[in-house]
Amino acid sequence: MAENNNIQRLMERLADAIIGLNMTARFAVIASARIDQECWERLSMRGIWKWFEYQTGSAYEGMPWTVCGDVDIMIASFNYPIVLCQSPTEGDQYQGGYVMSEGIKKEPAFLKLKVVDKDNLNHQLRGSVDNDGYLKRSSLIDNSGLKEGRLTEVHGPSVATSISEIHPSRGNQDTVPCIKCKSWPSVTHEFFTRERKSDWPSQELLGKVLSLGCLVVAVAHPDSQSKDVEWRWSFSLSERELIQEISGPIAKCMYALKALKNKELNYPGRPTPFCSYFIKTACLWMCETFPHTESYSVIDLIRKVLDWLIECYQKRILSHYFIPKQNLIGHLPRKMCDTVQRKLKELNSPDLWEFVMSTVGHGPFERHAINSMCKNLDIPGVNEVDDYKTLEANLTYHPRAEEELEQTITKLLPGGSLYDKYEYIQIAQWVRPDIQSLLFVIEGLLEKRGHPSEILRLPEEMILPIVSRIEDVVPKGYEKMSIQRLYRYLGNVYNYLLMYLRNTGYLSAKGLELYKKKPIEYYRRGDELVFPDKWSDQGIGGLALVIIHYYQNENYYALKEIFREAEPHLRKTTESVQAMNRQIGVIIQPTMFFTKYVWEADKKLLLLAETAEVGFIYLHPIALVFYIQSRVSLKNGNKKKASDIIDYMEEWLKPNEERISVGELIATTKSLIEILKEEVTELELHTRGYAKK
Repeated sequence: MAENNNIQRLMERLADAIIGLNMTARFAVIASARIDQECWERLSMRGIWKWFEYQTGSAYEGMPWTVCGDVDIMIASFNYPIVLCQSPTEGDQYQGGYVMSEGIKKEPAFLKLKVVDKDNLNHQLRGSVDNDGYLKRSSLIDNSGLKEGRLTEVHGPSVATSISEIHPSRGNQDTVPCIKCKSWPSVTHEFFTRERKSDWPSQELLGKVLSLGCLVVAVAHPDSQSKDVEWRWSFSLSERELIQEISGPIAKCMYALKALKNKELNYPGRPTPFCSYFIKTACLWMCETFPHTESYSVIDLIRKVLDWLIECYQKRILSHYFIPKQNLIGHLPRKMCDTVQRKLKELNSPDLWEFVMSTVGHGPFERHAINSMCKNLDIPGVNEVDDYKTLEANLTYHPRAEEELEQTITKLLPGGSLYDKYEYIQIAQWVRPDIQSLLFVIEGLLEKRGHPSEILRLPEEMILPIVSRIEDVVPKGYEKMSIQRLYRYLGNVYNYLLMYLRNTGYLSAKGLELYKKKPIEYYRRGDELVFPDKWSDQGIGGLALVIIHYYQNENYYALKEIFREAEPHLRKTTESVQAMNRQIGVIIQPTMFFTKYVWEADKKLLLLAETAEVGFIYLHPIALVFYIQSRVSLKNGNKKKASDIIDYMEEWLKPNEERISVGELIATTKSLIEILKEEVTELELHTRGYAKK
C-alpha cells in the first residue's frame, strides 16, 4: 500500500510538471503585456489615441493561450464623463462632464449613474439620460463607434471584433467601453483594511492596486428591475495586477482549473451558473486565506479550491473578492447550484488526476514524454483523453513505474531536456519584435498623410522611455530580454517605415538622412537576445536582422563583408543541435501596413509569409542568412556558390530534422530550400536561352 501511495505522489508530481511546462512562458507573457500597456498609455497621454485602453483578462494575466479564449480590451473615451463617489469641490472641471454614483444596497457591486449637470455632459450622451436623470447603459456602445467598420457583434457590454487576420489563434477581440472613476467606492473599503491569514497581498501591492483605480461597465444585475440604468463596478485592472503577482503554485492551479472548466464545466446561455471569473475569484481568496507552501502539489491546491467552490454552491454564497457583501451566485436557482455542485464533486474525486491530465496533457511535448514512458514500461500509451484512466491503473501496480516516473518528471522540470525545448517554443513567441499599438497608430498617420517628421519621431518617443524604466515595468529577471526585444522592434519599425516612405515617394532622400542609420543602430543594440536563464541566440538573431536590412536595401557590398566574417561562425553553430534549438526564429509578418512595399525584392518570400496559416512565418535565423547569401550569389550570377549553400542547408537539415524542437522551423527551412532550387533552375534556363542566341 505504501508503494501505491508513492506512485500516487509521483503521478501528482508528473501532473505538476506538465502544468508547469505549460506555464513556462508566464513571465514572458506578463512582460509583453506590460510593455504593450505602457505603449498604449503613452499614446493616450500624448493625445495620439482618443481612448484610454486597458488590456485585461487571462491573456494579459500570464495564462497560456489555450485557456484564454477571446482577447479582452477595455476602453474609456476622453469624452466620457468621470464617475464621482462624492460631490465635486468648487472649481473641479472634467472633460466630458461627470456623473454621481448611487449605490444599490441589495447588490453593492452595482450602481446607477446620476447626471447632475446635463449641460456639461458630452453632447453625444445627452440623449441617453432617462426622465429621472440617470445615464442609460446603452449609451456607451451606441456612442463608441465600435460597431462601425469591420464585422462586429454586440455581446452584452462588449463588442466582439474578429482579429483572426492578425492573430488567427485568438478568435475575437472583446472590446468593453467603460467609464473611469475618480476614486474607489466606499463599498471596497474592507478590501484594503481586512485582516488576512497570509502575507499576500503585501502593503506595497495593495498600494499599487489602489493607484490603478476602478472602472464602471454597462452591466446590470440579472435580477435588476431597472436594467436600462444599472451599471457595475469593474476591478479588471486590479485583478490583472494581482494575478500577475500571485505565486507560481496558485498560478498553475488557476491555469489547470480554467482548463478543467473549459472541458467539464462549460455552461452555455445566460445567466451562466459557472464561469472563469468564479475560478479567478476563488484563487484570489485562496491566496489570502490559505498560507500555502511549496510542499503542496498543484493537485492539492486544485482540491482545496474545488472544496471552497463546493461549499459556496452548497450555501449559495460566492463572495465578490473586492466587495464581499456582493454574492456572485445569489441570483441562481437552488436547482442550478445543486447541478454545479454535483459536477464539482465529480471532479474533486479520486479521478481528479485523470480529469486534470486529460485537459493539460494533450500537447505534443506532453504526449511525447508520457508515451515514451509507456513504451519503456510496455504499457498502452495515451492517444485519447479517456486513456488517462487506463494509464493511472497501469502505473499504480507496475513494478518499474516509480523509476520511469522519476525519469520522466526530471525531463519535464526546469533544466530537463524536454523543458528546455518547450521553454524555447513558449518564450520565443513572446519576444517577437512587434507591438501592434504603435504600428496601428503609424498606419493611421500614414493613411492621413501625417507629417513625415512626426511619424519618424514617434517610435523613439514611445519606446525609449519604456526602455529607461524597464525595471518598473517587467517582472524581475526579464529586464535585459525585454530591452533587447524593444531595440529589435525599433530597428524593424525604422527599417520598414523608411523603406515605405522612400518607395512611395512620401519623403525625399534629404528628409531620410537623419534616420537612415536607425535600423542598424537598434539592431546592433539588440544584437544578442539573452533570456533569464542566460541562454541566448548568441547574436545570430540580431545578425539576421542586419542582413535582412541590407538585403532589402540592396546593399550588396555590406552583405559581402558580413557573409565573409559570419559564415565560419554560422557553420560551426549548425554543428550543435542545442545551439540550433536556442536560436530565436526571425519573424516575417506581412500584416504590417507597409510590408508589401519593402519585400518587392523577394516576392517569393513575401508569398510564403502571406500564405502561412498564422499570418506570419518563423524562419530559423541561420537558414534565413544562408537563404539571403544564396540569393545574393544568384543575383551576381554565381550559380555554383548558390548551389553549394543549398547543398549545405540540406546537409545540416537532414540529421537534425527530428531533433530541432520547432517543427515549423524545419518546414520553413525546407520552403526556403525549394525557393532557392527554383531560382537556380530559372537561372540555368535563362543562361541557356542566351547561349542559344
